[in-house]
Parts: sequence; C-alpha cells; structure tokens
Amino acid sequence: MSTLSPRRAAGLSLMALATGLMLIGTAPVRADDKAADDPVVATVNGTQILRSQVVEEIQQMDPRAAQMPLEMIFPQALDYTVSRTLLKQAADKAKLDNDPDVVKRLAAAKESVMMSVYLDHAVRAKVNDAAVKAAYDDFLKANPPEPEIKARHILVDSEDKAKDIIKQLNDGADFADLANKDSKDGNGTTGGDLGWFTHDKMVPEFADAAFKIEPGAYSTEPVKSQFGWHVIKVEDKRMTAQPTLDEKRDELEQQLSQQAVQDVLTDLRGDAKIEKFDSNGKPVAQ
Repeated sequence: MSTLSPRRAAGLSLMALATGLMLIGTAPVRADDKAADDPVVATVNGTQILRSQVVEEIQQMDPRAAQMPLEMIFPQALDYTVSRTLLKQAADKAKLDNDPDVVKRLAAAKESVMMSVYLDHAVRAKVNDAAVKAAYDDFLKANPPEPEIKARHILVDSEDKAKDIIKQLNDGADFADLANKDSKDGNGTTGGDLGWFTHDKMVPEFADAAFKIEPGAYSTEPVKSQFGWHVIKVEDKRMTAQPTLDEKRDELEQQLSQQAVQDVLTDLRGDAKIEKFDSNGKPVAQ
C-alpha cells in the first residue's frame, strides 16, 4: 500500500485547495441532513460539514491519500473542506452568478463535459465484453507460446579461461561455485543465475547456443559474444504461459477505448467539410 510522509500529507490541503480552485466540476460542498452514521464534523458560519463530505474530498485528492487511514489524513482533509466552504460562501456573497468570467468559464466547462460524454457514449458502444474477447483472441494468435529456458552462465575474458572452467565442470566442480568465483558478470555472486528468458532476450550467439543445450547440461565448448566468453548451463525448459483474459482485460479495454476515440474522430472528419487557413488567414492546400 502506498503511503505518504507526514510532511507530504500535511501539504495535501494546500495542494488540493490550489488544484480545486483551478477545476470545474469538483463535488460541491453540501449541507445535507446528517444520517446517524454521518456526523457533523465542523460548522462554518452556521453551515454544517458532514464526515461524508470530507471523505469525498479525500477521494478527489492525490490518489495515494485515499489509500491512507482516515484518521491520518482527516485533519488535513477537513481543513481543505472548511476552506472550500469559506470560498463558496464568499462567492455567493459576492453574487458572482452572472459575472462575465463565471459565465464564460461555465460555458467552456459545459462544452468540455458534453464532448467528454459524447466520447464516453461512443466508447461504451464499442468497448464491450464481446469486443474485449475478440481482441484477446487476436492477441493470443499474435503472441503464441514460445520456448523459454532457465539458465546460468559464467562470463570470462578468454577462451582458454572458459575451456579451463569446462574442464573443472567435467571433473565434478559445482557450476554455481565457479560462477561466484570466476564470472566477471554482475550476477556472478548469484551463481550466474539468469532466470527464465526467451530467445529474443539474449544476444544471438548466446541464445543460439543456450537453446541447443538440454536441461541439466552445460556447454561443452566456450560461447563467444560481444561481452566475452561464456560457459552456459541450462537448468530447465518450458513454454511461456499466455496471460488470461482477466489479466489482459484492463490493457485491452484501454487499447480499444483509444481506438474507439480515433474512429469517432475519423468518422467526424470524413463527414465534415473542413477548410484550413494559415496564420495570416490565407487558404492552405488541403
């Protein structure tokens, strides 16, 4: 679970207030009748602030704040809610309903919300379970299971040194011990363990040699790559596991949503008559 330092948490009220002043459409401060489990936690010039309102404000702060224990973030969130209430009261007192700047910003916000809702409707119409399943099936076809191996290696500077290591292995030496002692690679201290990898994850010379070795065996000749000379031991082989639909769902829905938005814009452009002009107002070639 993500946490914030006390200093970071203390700064949330100021940060959230500054952010809130720049945004249209955040949850308004309410004065609902309190329920039995929703007590009044503050009053501002007679206006009640309920605990549920403070919780709503927390959910609109930094996402990490919503993961924190309520008692830890509550004082800062309450201060923020009090500040919003004071600003709301001051704005009402100033009778800004018909202020030109307010009217202009509300109109712009309405346009933005309408465009967003239009796209949301278009996305929901195209991104459904059937579309996600079809995209998942396409993914499986494009990404079939492939072989992967679990291996260790020892990397040295010369072919002679590599041949000497192979001789020691033939005489019964332990591969991991030799890797810890002789390998110049960074994973030498872990017995040369490379974990699981597919062919494309390694340089071609290394991968070609490694994938020819049977599990439990090691290379009988040194393998040369751009990094030096390798002695490779393969511990296991298997086919990669394909992700489940649930594991890929979020990613696929995001991809389908992005494509749906692009399709909407493409269709709108195709049906529209668009004329473009340069910065001086002169027509430009279409």
